[in-house]
Amino acid sequence: MLGRRVTRSNSLNFEVENLESSQTRKRFNRPSIDKEDIQDLAKIITNKKQKIKTTMEDNNITSESDQKKLSDVLSELNINMNNINSNMISKFDTLQNNLDSLKNAVTVELNKLNEVIKNVSMSINAINVEINHLKSENAGIKKEVNNFLSMQKQHEECLTELSALQNKHEQLKINTTEVSIFNLPGSIDNESLIDDLSRWSNNLIKYR
Repeated sequence: MLGRRVTRSNSLNFEVENLESSQTRKRFNRPSIDKEDIQDLAKIITNKKQKIKTTMEDNNITSESDQKKLSDVLSELNINMNNINSNMISKFDTLQNNLDSLKNAVTVELNKLNEVIKNVSMSINAINVEINHLKSENAGIKKEVNNFLSMQKQHEECLTELSALQNKHEQLKINTTEVSIFNLPGSIDNESLIDDLSRWSNNLIKYR
């Protein structure tokens, strides 16, 4: 009979472990980890001990030998549960440390990411400044090109006018020759006209 009771005690021990594992998993889902699981587990152990004691009394297990064996079983159960308690506390502490380490690592990575984002933003701002500067320079270049085209047009007009003046000059030279041949009174000041044409030509060269 005692052997059966011991077996039942072991099965109760497994039941305690299963119940403890179930409740522990439920508590692990909470954001923070506390040690209420240990207290709950202690209550479960106390209840199981009381149940074993009641079972022992119900089955008239009163001999010293049986009581000693049962006491040994209960002592072993206490040792096992104490080991479980110690392991759970150690696991809780380890898990909390791991969570803290993970949190610190994530914080470091987030700070690095924020620094990268900050640098990228600064680079984008610098690029926008350069783009605006290039747009301004492009507008200035367009203005200079328009001025150049306008001056080129004026230059072409001056060349046309110069060509007309040269033709007129040639015509005047012919007329002067005819006048000198016939010794007509008066003369045309060709030197003055040539000087004017030279100055005009020099001015055109400057515009090129």
